[in-house]
Amino acid sequence: MPSFLKSLTPLALSAAALVIAPAASAETPRPISVQIQYDTSALTSHDGAVDVLNSLEEQAVRACRYDVPVSGAPRVDEDCANHAVAKAVAKIDHPVLTSAYRDTIHTGVRLLASQE
Repeated sequence: MPSFLKSLTPLALSAAALVIAPAASAETPRPISVQIQYDTSALTSHDGAVDVLNSLEEQAVRACRYDVPVSGAPRVDEDCANHAVAKAVAKIDHPVLTSAYRDTIHTGVRLLASQE
């Protein structure tokens, strides 16, 4: 978890529950449900919103990770992760976060976290 989230009081955290379908799987798509946590106080600045956006990306990548059936190698369904972030930003519906998200879309900058 990013360090800025570790020091927060429980009241400063909010969550957005998302249901995303389909996520990648071996043969049949499966819906996923994600409980996204974010720091509402960070949304008062553009830099804070970028931190929240990075955190949303990391959480989406974890939620959209799956194993390749034959090799068992972990993979990330990038469409699922991108959709999860877009849905979270829309659900949070905060102008500073929305602006930061649009900046990444318009500049083509990808925030996708490492796929460990």
